[in-house]
Amino acid sequence: MLNRLHKSPCIGEFSQLSVLWVSALRHSIQLALRDETDHCKEMSNQKLMITTAGSKEEASRIARALVEEKMAACVNIVGAIDSVYRWQGKVESAQEFLLLIKTTASRSVAATARIRELHSYDLPEAIEIGIDGGSAEYLKWIATSVR
Repeated sequence: MLNRLHKSPCIGEFSQLSVLWVSALRHSIQLALRDETDHCKEMSNQKLMITTAGSKEEASRIARALVEEKMAACVNIVGAIDSVYRWQGKVESAQEFLLLIKTTASRSVAATARIRELHSYDLPEAIEIGIDGGSAEYLKWIATSVR
């Protein structure tokens, strides 16, 4: 391959040193990209938790407690939403408010317990979803905000 590049009239005259330099640069870029990807994966202990609340006031109370007590970096309140679910053998529906809670694996157990304490439902939703990647700065902010 080096000899073909060296003699190619379309590319011009390349020395073997130039070809090696380009190859080394390509390798450095690949390593840098791999390091950035690995960095995001190292920080993948962040979690997105989901719960719902029966009122905007309840959702706000839960959100504020989780952030103030450093169990969550941020809680988004979405709603009102329409939920359809099975409860005690019947299909029910209700308007609820969805909470999107950004936390870490180490704080999610405490956050789940706190949601149970503050919630009016007999069985509040508490679901964790692992965050597989994202903005390294944002993921770091989540981690530092819940310490």
